[in-house]
Amino acid sequence: EALEEAHPWEAIKGEALYHLGELYRLKNSCQGAISCYLQGAEIFEEEKRLPRYFECLGKLGLLYLKTEMWDEARKAFQKVMDFYKQVQNFPRLGEACYYLGLVLKKSGRQTYGRTFFRRAIELIKKEDPYLLGMAHFHLAQIEKKRKKFYQAEKLILQSIWIFDEMANLVA
Repeated sequence: EALEEAHPWEAIKGEALYHLGELYRLKNSCQGAISCYLQGAEIFEEEKRLPRYFECLGKLGLLYLKTEMWDEARKAFQKVMDFYKQVQNFPRLGEACYYLGLVLKKSGRQTYGRTFFRRAIELIKKEDPYLLGMAHFHLAQIEKKRKKFYQAEKLILQSIWIFDEMANLVA
């Protein structure tokens, strides 16, 4: 990707911060990664590099999810969803719906999480079998808590089938 903006050093600095955030994330240094992604996102927003800006927000959402910063995670994934809906990138929109559903489920808002897992299943289809299987799995857990055992069983069996299909592709 050519980095030929008015201030190329800013774009390069944004990229460096993004990759440093990745390194910190892989080292499980959540606060360091959050700091880098926030700084990188600010540069990408100023430079009007929106796809990279929303990639940073998605990474921030995952880190906020991991560190149980529910409100921050929810806000990040909602912004990411809005962007991917606007640019009609439905697989990425499905991924954002999945993670927002997970945030809502883990923060005790099961009913809202259920809505986003269902939306993720519609959007992901076969683009990301792992997330599709996980969306079915988490939705099954919500249905079980709601004492909707038939739906829970159907969803968990679908999840197992998806993971079996993934294993067959690898074998």
